[in-house]
Amino acid sequence: MPEKEARKADVLPVHYNQGNYPAFLGQEELSELVHFRTLPHWHEEFEFLRVISGRMLHEINGVSVKLAEGDVLFVNVRQMHRSKRARENGKPVRCVFQILQFHPSALYGDILLARSTVLPLMKNRKFSHLHIPSDHPEIRVWHELLDLCFRFAADGEVGRDLALTGAMYMLLSLLRKEYSRGVRETEGMQDRAELLDVRRMLSFIFQNYARKIGLQEIAGVIPTSRSRCTRLFRKYMDHTPAEFLNLYRLQTAAEKLLETGDPIADIAAACGFSDQSYFGKAFQKVYRMSPGKYRALQKRQPSVLPHDLRES
Repeated sequence: MPEKEARKADVLPVHYNQGNYPAFLGQEELSELVHFRTLPHWHEEFEFLRVISGRMLHEINGVSVKLAEGDVLFVNVRQMHRSKRARENGKPVRCVFQILQFHPSALYGDILLARSTVLPLMKNRKFSHLHIPSDHPEIRVWHELLDLCFRFAADGEVGRDLALTGAMYMLLSLLRKEYSRGVRETEGMQDRAELLDVRRMLSFIFQNYARKIGLQEIAGVIPTSRSRCTRLFRKYMDHTPAEFLNLYRLQTAAEKLLETGDPIADIAAACGFSDQSYFGKAFQKVYRMSPGKYRALQKRQPSVLPHDLRES
């Protein structure tokens, strides 16, 4: 598949939760995610992540960044990334974090300003991410701006869009200050080739997960051998292709359980599970509860916003 064609289909949608404003703001606990990690993904949105408590690892294009309480991480658009739990004495460490994702189009109102601040960030392939540690001289400013974003989100409709746009421009202005220090050297040719191969295979899975697909077909997307396909998946996903496909199907099913009122049997079939009994057992193993209980429990959650903002 040509690179241009892969790029058309490989983007995973971000489910915005700020009305018509293209942004998602939420607080999550890493232990509640699939197998104590998120599956590798990439999207068209800028992403800011702040660790509230605990520690975690975040991988961007195969580069692992250690994050501790109070750290902030920026991930540029279209970067393959995922979160993983840190371990201590062989056991995973609990981690609570906030996430802010917003589409650059939210800042296109002033095209001249966007050209000087937004587009250079998006187009620089060397600038995949920026880690702002808790002891950074300006970390307090980073926290204040992120606090403002969550406050604006909690306040509701009145003035929210304008306030969020202003706060996000200020976040990008801080990024500009750190720009030269934070740029990473472009990976070697082999690494870039590997990442492109991985993304092509993942894109194929994202498009075809609902039907029966096997290792030979996934490897044939590049094309490559089945052994190299498996090696790349283990290197970048910690799973075999079959394991990743199953986890992605389960994650998609979990989203459909919350976003639709479709019968569980229909959701299972739509996500590639021909046997509802197997789907139930697989879902139970990953999410520690049945699909029905997961739907009922998650829909009772009052908000994705931090607890200290829910009663604002």
